[in-house]
Amino acid sequence: ITVDTMRPKLLSLDAARTVLARTEPLEARPFTVGQEVRFTLEPGWQHGADARAGTETVPATIHLGRGGGYRAYPLTLDALLAATSICGLTRDYAARCPAELLEPQLNYWLREGLAGRRATRAFQLLVTAGVGSAITRASIKPFSNLALLDKAVDGIEARYGDGEILVDYKFCHTLRRTDVRLIVPGQRRVITGTGTGDDEWAVGVQFRNSLIGDGRTSIDGYLFRWVCTNGAIDTRATSGTWTRRAGGGEDEVYEWARSAVDEVLGGLEPALDAIDRAERALGMRGR
Repeated sequence: ITVDTMRPKLLSLDAARTVLARTEPLEARPFTVGQEVRFTLEPGWQHGADARAGTETVPATIHLGRGGGYRAYPLTLDALLAATSICGLTRDYAARCPAELLEPQLNYWLREGLAGRRATRAFQLLVTAGVGSAITRASIKPFSNLALLDKAVDGIEARYGDGEILVDYKFCHTLRRTDVRLIVPGQRRVITGTGTGDDEWAVGVQFRNSLIGDGRTSIDGYLFRWVCTNGAIDTRATSGTWTRRAGGGEDEVYEWARSAVDEVLGGLEPALDAIDRAERALGMRGR
């Protein structure tokens, strides 16, 4: 299956940016356990909760502030269940729990019950378009998917020049996880001796990220060969992963991403050479 055969399924960069932009910019609203946080849930909020997407807004609200200065944010299901998890409640239980039982537990634990535990006092609400989309530790700094995409594109264009860049249709994006695979159609190689006519491989870059810090940010080289619409990750052409524990802020991670793209693209041509040699050797042996 060639790149051109797959083209109707592939996404443009603009289409990918539109999807990624739905969760950006993320505004962080820090809060600590105590009187500056309060929850309200509407009766019957749990009805149909198990059928809702995690990104769907539910009849639950978090109020942040002090005195008369509270500001209300409606919550997504994921954000509400993140709050209940902080309180030690399981997801299955919380998703079935009626408002008259769940609301007092949230308000007790996050206003009083956890107050003496320093390690669990500081949190932040991540807000998208006025909606509380996630609750995380205060130390988590979201890395922009749009910025990572731009760095990957910059690296591809620096190596191959201006040209078409497509996004694989196996595109995953949520607050918890983002997987994007970029394809460079102009950089193709037909591998001979595989027993498949027009055995066409293209190069690309894959990046992974989590806006809520649930997993590490990584960049890998990608060899696109569609047999059953899958590609092949070149495990030797990889940046490794960016660990938040290593320190550094947004500027550092974006600088790392840009240099990582250069590194992984530099490893793809040798990888294609190795595949070509291996296939030729197998062909000479008669398979």
